[in-house]
Amino acid sequence: MGMPMLINKLEAFLDEPAKKRREFLDRLEDCAAEDDELDCYLRTSFSPNQTKNVLEFWASVGESEFPRLAKLARFLLPTSAACAPVSLAHPSSPLTASDINTLLILR
Repeated sequence: MGMPMLINKLEAFLDEPAKKRREFLDRLEDCAAEDDELDCYLRTSFSPNQTKNVLEFWASVGESEFPRLAKLARFLLPTSAACAPVSLAHPSSPLTASDINTLLILR
C-alpha cells in the first residue's frame, strides 16, 4: 500500500465525523422545513372557492405550496371511509343500518 493511498484513507477516516455531523444537520433542516410547511399551511387563509373540493385543492394549490402535506393528503384521502360490509340480517344486532352509517361517518 503506497503512501498516497494511506493518506487518502486517513483523510476519509478523519472526515467521517464531519460527514455524520453534516448528515445530522441536513436531517434537522428537513424536519424544520416540514414544521415550517405545516405552520405556513395553518397560517394561510384560503378562499372558499379554493377549498370547495378537497381533492382538487391538494392536486393544485396544495401540491405547489405544500408538497409534503400534499403527499400526506394523497396517502390519507383515498382511504375508504367504510369498513367491510356488515351483515344486518341478524335480528340480534341492536344497531340499525342508520346507526351504522352514522358511526362510519363519525369514524
